[in-house]
Amino acid sequence: MSMKKDDLEFGSASEFTPLPDEFGQNTRAPDTPPPKKRGWWKKACLISAAMIFVGMLILPSERKTQPAPDNSPPLQPAVTNSVITPDNDGTVYYTVNNCSFDENYMPLVLAESSISVADLAAGASIDMPQPVAVDGYEFVCWVMSGRGDPVPVTDGSIDIDDICSRTPDENGDIRITVNAVWRAVTDNGMRFMLTLDANGGAIDGDQSKTVNTYGPLMSGTNTYPAAYGTPQRDGYTFIGWFTDAECSGEPVKTVPAASFFAVNASGEPDWSAPVTVTLYAGWAKR
Repeated sequence: MSMKKDDLEFGSASEFTPLPDEFGQNTRAPDTPPPKKRGWWKKACLISAAMIFVGMLILPSERKTQPAPDNSPPLQPAVTNSVITPDNDGTVYYTVNNCSFDENYMPLVLAESSISVADLAAGASIDMPQPVAVDGYEFVCWVMSGRGDPVPVTDGSIDIDDICSRTPDENGDIRITVNAVWRAVTDNGMRFMLTLDANGGAIDGDQSKTVNTYGPLMSGTNTYPAAYGTPQRDGYTFIGWFTDAECSGEPVKTVPAASFFAVNASGEPDWSAPVTVTLYAGWAKR
C-alpha cells in the first residue's frame, strides 16, 4: 500500500508512542511536558472588564475635552456658503458691453478690467460708464451676469454687496459681464415682443407690460426679464418669472432670441414668424 504525504496527520512530538521492536528500534516517547496553564484568559477578561468599567465612570463632558493624539488630522473648517465674502482674497474680472456695434461693425466694449475683492470691501466700486447712444433705441439699464443670476445694476455702480451674490471659481475669482439693455422706440420691422404678466400683482401700475426687447446687436442676444421692472403684490414676495401662470418649473432668467419665433415642422425657429413671449410672475405668500 502506498501513502501520500498529504494523507498523514502530524501531531506534536509528545504524542508519539514507543515503536514496536520489529522496526529494529527501541524508541521511547519523550518525557511528558508539564501541563499547560489554562486560566490565563480568565485573568485577561477580568482586567479588560475593569478597564471598561473605569472608562464608563468618566463623564461624557470630560471625555470630550481630552486632547486628540498628535497624529490626528487637523479639523477642517465648515463650509457655510459658496459665495464671495468680503475677506476673500480673489479678483473680480469684468467686461462692460454697450451691446451695439462700433464704427467697424464690431461689438462695442466700453470697459474691460479687474479689481480685487479686498479693494471692493474697503469701499471701492466698479462704476458704469456712460452708454453710447444708439439711434432708434432707448437705454433701459445695465444687467450684471456671470457666476450668478442676471440682476440689474442699481445706482450706476457695482459694490461689494453686489459681488457677494456671486459664486467664485476654484481660485476664488469671479468673472462678470455687464450688458447694456435697450428698448426699441422706433418700428424697424423687427420685434422681440415680451409680455410680463403680473399674475395677480401689478407691474408699473398695470396688470401686464409688453416691451419690444429687440436690441442694436440684432441676432444672438439674450433678453433679461429682470431689466424691465419688478412686480408688486400685497402680502406676497416676488420669486421670479415663469412660463405658465401656475409657475411650474424653474424661473426664467434669460430669453434667447430664438424664443421670439415660431418653431417649424423640423423643430427649428422660423425666422419669418415672430411670436410674443409671455412670462408670469411667481409669488410666495409672506
